[in-house]
Amino acid sequence: MLEHTSKERNTAKVLKLVKQAFSSLEFWLHAGSLLGAVRENGRIISRDNDVDLFAWRKDMNKFKSALPRLKKPGLYVVLNEKLGRLSIDPLDNRFFPINLDFLRKDYGYAWKLNFSKRRFDIKNFLMTALERGVNISSIRIHADQTVATKIKDFSARLPAQVKRLITNICWRILKALNWYEPYVFPINFFEHLRHLPFLGQQILAPSPPEEFLRYNYGDDWRIPKQWCYYVDARTAAKGKLRQRLWKKF
Repeated sequence: MLEHTSKERNTAKVLKLVKQAFSSLEFWLHAGSLLGAVRENGRIISRDNDVDLFAWRKDMNKFKSALPRLKKPGLYVVLNEKLGRLSIDPLDNRFFPINLDFLRKDYGYAWKLNFSKRRFDIKNFLMTALERGVNISSIRIHADQTVATKIKDFSARLPAQVKRLITNICWRILKALNWYEPYVFPINFFEHLRHLPFLGQQILAPSPPEEFLRYNYGDDWRIPKQWCYYVDARTAAKGKLRQRLWKKF
């Protein structure tokens, strides 16, 4: 087995901090990180640039309450409650970002919002500004006081009501542009989670993991290939299910 890279080792240390901070809460691997656990002997796959985790949306407030435990040097933590995503980013590129998406439960599916193919087709300055507008109300946690964190925290100086107004306006525009899509997963994959080795640790994962990967990537999931989530994903909701889920927002 190949030795982990220094960036993987640093990511493992941050993942251990995440496990400690959220020790009483349930979260699990998905997407490229699950591929790494199953196909690559617990490593981060080539061309991947983050660690992918899921948790239940109903537990988001519990995760929110535990965020101060991640106030550590080198970490920049952002909770976007509107989109339902918790991001743990490096300030110095020493580790891979860790992204945790919160899943809802409706109509027999677990689901989340993700970018649609339109983001790939028409990404531009205006769309970036709208995305940042959605993110302006996010909760931010960090221990470092640097130029980078002060720039990132600039929006925190705005009144809460102003930030909520900006977030809601930008959200409605992006929703009207079909900027996001609901992505769905059969809920049975998450009813009996099991542990898998990942970056030298035991992390929960969907069960059976091979079937989940086949659902996500197709029958050839064992073959490494170039892949972009919001271009190649097979799990976007369609038809009436998509319409019903959109009404939840």
